[in-house]
Amino acid sequence: MSVTTYTTLRQQLKRFTRRTDIDDVFDTMIELVENDIYAGKSPLRVMELVATATDDCAVDDRTMPLPASYLEMIKVEVKNTFTSTEIVEMAALSIDTMPSNVSSGKPYRFCVRDGKVVFDAIPDTNYWIDFTYFKRLPKLTEAAPTNALLTNYPRLYFYGLQAVIYDYAGEIEMAREKNMLFQADIAGANHKYKTGSFGPSLKMAGSSFAGGARWQR
Repeated sequence: MSVTTYTTLRQQLKRFTRRTDIDDVFDTMIELVENDIYAGKSPLRVMELVATATDDCAVDDRTMPLPASYLEMIKVEVKNTFTSTEIVEMAALSIDTMPSNVSSGKPYRFCVRDGKVVFDAIPDTNYWIDFTYFKRLPKLTEAAPTNALLTNYPRLYFYGLQAVIYDYAGEIEMAREKNMLFQADIAGANHKYKTGSFGPSLKMAGSSFAGGARWQR
């Protein structure tokens, strides 16, 4: 059986862990694993999470809302009819040290803070802003039984959920072992993304593995 959906994932996990009492906590377990995937100590950053979005900045406001499901910024470009400029990310504390009466003009720096993008200057005209960023995918559920991560990186869910299940069962050593495999697979996927070497998606058969949008304000 291939792990391609929420149902097949749960079935195989029951088989591998010999735990048949996880149905009522399975969604919570997925939530815990997905939090580690997207925002853990070494979070996943791969092509499947890259997104783009465009919005117009306001002339009198140096802040803009972040796109939905935002995780981490990759690139911000300020554009008008004639130019396109990639601007530099700076620390939020550096933004705070700027004068309170920030001058107007074309933004050249930004930071991300409190769910917003903050520019170093108040835009002096209606620039449009192009964002390239990492996004969080919709949660894997019985109603939404698959996503790009399960399709291309099934081991992440498989080992991550095994770690949570063994921890739930009080089998700490097994939980630690599976978590190490989970973290290693995140590191491997990130390395492939950074080096541009993408191999075939991982599949599991039987008992072994074989190896821009626009948003509203």
